Amino acid sequence: MSLDYSPTYFAEEEQYTAKIFHDFGPLSLNFTGGYTRNVVDSGTDYNLAVENSLTNNAGLATLNALARTGSPFAFLNGVRQTLIPNGPAGGVCQSAADPNNVGVYGGNSIGCYAQSLDFDRSRQVNRQYSAEAHLDSSFDGMFNFLLGGIYVDSKSTNTDYFVNAFGLDYASGILGSANAAGLGLPAGNGYFLSTPFYRNSDTEFRLKSYGIFGETYFKFTDALKLTVGLRYNHDKKTDQARNLALNVLTPIGATGIEQGLNYGTVDFDPNLPGRQEFANAQVSFSRLTGRAVLDYRITENNLLYASYSRGYKSGGINPPLLPLFNVSSTFDPEQVNAYEIGSKNTFGGGQTQAQSHRLLLPV
Repeated sequence: MSLDYSPTYFAEEEQYTAKIFHDFGPLSLNFTGGYTRNVVDSGTDYNLAVENSLTNNAGLATLNALARTGSPFAFLNGVRQTLIPNGPAGGVCQSAADPNNVGVYGGNSIGCYAQSLDFDRSRQVNRQYSAEAHLDSSFDGMFNFLLGGIYVDSKSTNTDYFVNAFGLDYASGILGSANAAGLGLPAGNGYFLSTPFYRNSDTEFRLKSYGIFGETYFKFTDALKLTVGLRYNHDKKTDQARNLALNVLTPIGATGIEQGLNYGTVDFDPNLPGRQEFANAQVSFSRLTGRAVLDYRITENNLLYASYSRGYKSGGINPPLLPLFNVSSTFDPEQVNAYEIGSKNTFGGGQTQAQSHRLLLPV
């Protein structure tokens, strides 16, 4: 396979786990706690191809010819000098995935090449604490139980997804300088719309979750068993993020998006009144779920069962969109009630197993 951008991958991970077990006789206690930290930063050629050469491209040749001092299109001179400093045959200069959000127009370039290097970059720093404990019984009678709880605290910072291509750099410069000229701004070194690439920036995502769960087991006979379980789960999620792409009019040569002329007025969270520098969202969800299973063992190799279970998937927070889109920043949880009947069978001394079931999911 031929690529015009060499993939990169960096990962760093730490894991620490502690496990405690104690047998009290009819009761046993299990506790597992852990801490993890991982860092990931990767870049890939997202279209897995070598792009066509832009050497002497007609559009770039026109930009090179017209964007000169004294021309009606002189306001594009800074764009010309930034993107094709060696002329239309000398290669195109393209933005790096730049955390300062100015890319090639702020001096953060991956270099100049004959073709567009189309690549994306993902990065994240995550740390997580977790703990789970459960108490299990082993009574001689028909009744036994399990009772436990779980807690998770996870935080992700500097989570970014970048998409870079020369076409975005070109559009950023042309549109930004034309916009500035239309507003009657002095040409100076020219203007661009930052970011000159796509960037979904998640400053911090936090999840705090806990659950309390228990199951009881009733063994009425050697053949008939009933399992009943409940779980209460609570999730709290907070997120600070924003979408950056072609929305801040910025002078060429700026070292950060904050130097953009309209940075102080761009609203990065259209779901709230007023101007927001980030989209800040917070959601909390709590649900009680459970299951009940009745087993009947006809023989040692044949089992009939019927069950009911309620499943739950927590809601969450959508990635931020560009400010011009007014889309809800959160989404609701999902829940399903499932009924199942079936059989499990073993044949040939355990060499063959067969299972049949029917699952009913009410709307």
